[in-house]
Amino acid sequence: MFPLISKLQYKEFEPGEFVACQSRSYEDTITAIENFPWEREREHIYIHLTNPSVTIENGNGTYLKLALFYNNKYVLHFFDSGQTLYTKSFILLSDSYIYIKKFFAGGEFDTNDFKKENTWMQHNQKHFVTCDFRYEVTPDSAKKYLVNKNGFTFIMSTIIAAPLLALAIKTGSLGICIFALFTLLLVNMPGIILFLNYYRFAKSKILIMSRGNDTFYFGNSHNPIEFDKKNIKFITIIHLGRRYDEPGNRTLVIIRFNDGSTIHIPNIFINYIPLLSKLYNCEQKYKIAIPFIRNTKNLV
Repeated sequence: MFPLISKLQYKEFEPGEFVACQSRSYEDTITAIENFPWEREREHIYIHLTNPSVTIENGNGTYLKLALFYNNKYVLHFFDSGQTLYTKSFILLSDSYIYIKKFFAGGEFDTNDFKKENTWMQHNQKHFVTCDFRYEVTPDSAKKYLVNKNGFTFIMSTIIAAPLLALAIKTGSLGICIFALFTLLLVNMPGIILFLNYYRFAKSKILIMSRGNDTFYFGNSHNPIEFDKKNIKFITIIHLGRRYDEPGNRTLVIIRFNDGSTIHIPNIFINYIPLLSKLYNCEQKYKIAIPFIRNTKNLV
């Protein structure tokens, strides 16, 4: 049997987050399974495809994931290259070893003892494939952000200004035409200014952060600075309007550390909701204000 890549996942990890990812023999993989803190990780657990587990991958798009299950049981998730999910539960951890050995043996994996799950509406691949959690602003992502945040406002303001433009064309009135165009500009300009502010700040930076790892990186994309979540004093979420979850809202997250230093993460990098889920242990404060980044060249 050839060695296969195996990796570990713990309770607070997010989909795609794994550690100790390395090539292991069958014997070494069993050792990793037996050394895994199953009982500690079982406390207050919510059963899902991303759970405390040991995942094995064969390099051909198929995965075998041994995880915690209901009623003090364990479960094997077999995820094939066609993205079909099969499961089989066990009372004893050791009962799964025969199937793990068959997976290491290669060839077509026999799923006759497994239950085929009807999950065609789900995106299960993210629970098996390793994610690098790198967040950068590219021209495509910036364009998507601009459309998502300004698209509705632009459409509604165009609908309002359209009758004025039609009247201006019909009557030949330059004044009405200028007024209509000024209305469009006035309504859309705040969003455009914030977009340019965020893009200027973020275009050469990178954020590398996952939920389960206390260490994260932010700063220049070629040489980001390392930070530790344990040193965070609190985070402030600045947004427009009374509801910070409104569609199109621009949000700025400011992380303040115990030494008084701060870093600014606008939601052009990542939506603030998944960002806050990565900082779930930190004190959070909300502030209604214009989430504008000042002195963008001097901030991390």
